[in-house]
Amino acid sequence: MRRVRAIPNRDREQIDVRVLIDDGNRHTQMTGYGNLSRAIMLGLKMHTDAQLAVRNRVGDLPDWVKHRELLEEVPVEPHSKNFDVTLRVSPPNRRVADISEGVPSVIYTQNALGDLLPEWVDNLSGVKAVIVPGEFDARVFRRYFSNVHICTQYVEEATFRPMATYRSEGAEEKSFIFVGSYSYRKGVDLMLNAFCKAFSNGEKVHLTLHCFSGLEKSGVNDLISRLRPIPENVRITVFNGSVTPPWMARIYNQHDAVVSFSRGEGWCMPLHEGLLCGKPVLAPDSTAMGEHLPRDGVRRIAVEEREIASIDEPFGSGMRNHYGFAGNTMWNVTEEDAIAALRDVYENLD
Repeated sequence: MRRVRAIPNRDREQIDVRVLIDDGNRHTQMTGYGNLSRAIMLGLKMHTDAQLAVRNRVGDLPDWVKHRELLEEVPVEPHSKNFDVTLRVSPPNRRVADISEGVPSVIYTQNALGDLLPEWVDNLSGVKAVIVPGEFDARVFRRYFSNVHICTQYVEEATFRPMATYRSEGAEEKSFIFVGSYSYRKGVDLMLNAFCKAFSNGEKVHLTLHCFSGLEKSGVNDLISRLRPIPENVRITVFNGSVTPPWMARIYNQHDAVVSFSRGEGWCMPLHEGLLCGKPVLAPDSTAMGEHLPRDGVRRIAVEEREIASIDEPFGSGMRNHYGFAGNTMWNVTEEDAIAALRDVYENLD
């Protein structure tokens, strides 16, 4: 499978097929799956002769969506019976038999852990093919499915690019940014602990936690408790919510580096967005991050594989309860190398 890119002048391909995109309305949303679904729809519409429809669309497409007018031309069709194939873009959280109406179904999905949930395997028992972002996920899915393909994901290069003028809007100190949910899966506990130790000698540094979710209910209390031991020279800014891609590009450019200590990623779009904005990236050398991130501009952090069922921290109870079956694993950055990575990048920032 080739990378889907919205390049208007590319030659069209003769693909005589009727495709129903079933993405749970994600193409109208500002999420990783939403970005992926829009890229697939645009790629098929702009560069092939495939007949497209989308199963549902709730609300209008946001104004910031690239090529919005082309996406709005894709009609809504709630039933599969008039199509040759249904392409699902989602986690495997619904049984294929419940929605396919007998039409062959393909799914684009990801996992980024050491094994698949048994119910996911059951849900995908009827698919004709599975598409994943990279070889790491492909190896896991191939334990259960014979027809697995790889199609890397897409970041809009026209939006995410270096814009040095916006750095003056950011902190006076050297500044790092994390983008993702405030969650155990994303490793925010490991990150805050490493910052506390890496800059314990008094160097002034700034960290932004740009969290799309996770700071509801007990998440705020967890954050407050983790900030107590942070030294005064480490200034933390927290944002809870989403902004449009152009604003997100501006925010990356207000910082000096992008950091993630995620315990597993199917792609990790924020890291690729940060790289396109010309920022150095700190990331675990695991899952799709170790596979897809380039060597230049990336400080890879050593990891240790860990059984999810062994999680004993209260912060990780949700992940343990949901994913902690025998043999399923995640990857923790090693504390020593995480601290060294923060120091390395800090000392080499202009």
